[in-house]
Amino acid sequence: MTDVFNETLHGWQNFYFMAGGAAATLLGLMFVALSMSTHLISDEVRQEIDTFTSPSIFYFVSVLLLACVMLYPMISVVVLGVLLLLGGLARADHFAWANLPINPHCRTLFRS
Repeated sequence: MTDVFNETLHGWQNFYFMAGGAAATLLGLMFVALSMSTHLISDEVRQEIDTFTSPSIFYFVSVLLLACVMLYPMISVVVLGVLLLLGGLARADHFAWANLPINPHCRTLFRS
C-alpha cells in the first residue's frame, strides 16, 4: 500500500518542485519590493498595504510549505493526512479571522 502511494506521489514530484520554486521566488520578490519601497509608505497607506500584502505572503508561504510536505521522501499516509488537515485548518482559521466584521482591515460587500 505504501509503495503504491509513494509511487503516485513520485509522479507529481516535478509539479511540486515547480510550485514550490515559484512560491519561493514570488515570496522573495515580495520582500524585496516591500523593503525597497519602505520610504514611500506613509501612515495613511500602511493599512492598505497590509491589507494587500498579508494575504499574498500567507498564500505564498502556504504553497511553499505544501510543496515541502509533498516532497518529503517516503512519508506515510497518516502523517501526510494529518499535515494536510492542519494546513487546511490554519487556512480556514486565517480566512475566518480575515473576514470577521470586527476586523478593521475587512473589505467585504456586507460591511456598512
